[in-house]
Amino acid sequence: MKKFSFRLSMLCMVFICLSAAYASDRKGDMQVSTKSREARALFQQGLTKIEALHEQAGLVDWRKAVQADPKFALAHILITFFTLDPSEQVAEREKALATRQFASQEEKYIIDWLANASQSLWLPAIQSMNEALQRYPDDKHLAWLAGWWLILNQKQPARAVSYFERAIRI
Repeated sequence: MKKFSFRLSMLCMVFICLSAAYASDRKGDMQVSTKSREARALFQQGLTKIEALHEQAGLVDWRKAVQADPKFALAHILITFFTLDPSEQVAEREKALATRQFASQEEKYIIDWLANASQSLWLPAIQSMNEALQRYPDDKHLAWLAGWWLILNQKQPARAVSYFERAIRI
């Protein structure tokens, strides 16, 4: 178990370093549907911070992003996933579902996945996650999010490693 934990820690550290090194590289980026340049910039900043394990700082940026664009469904659902406040989780999930129609197809899969997971609807959550990963195999952020979700919500660190490795390769 110690060997596995060490390997997972090392993969996370490598991914963080590579993410910082290639932060300006657009290949492998998640589709983001917002007409607000400010919201897009704040979202990207927040994503970089979250992936570097600075979750609270990332959440601050995402909260500002949804203030700049209240119809930014992807930011709403990711706030749901990372916040520790149960009332914020519910409110942001409802906002994400209410604004889902403004999202790209990739974002809709992520919204469905995380909204279902937040309601313990595991089968549809896993189906949406798998569909997103199959349709967008070159999305490094999606692969990272899947790995993170598998560790936190599914307690499957061994399975998560392959998604972190995919994110690093991308």
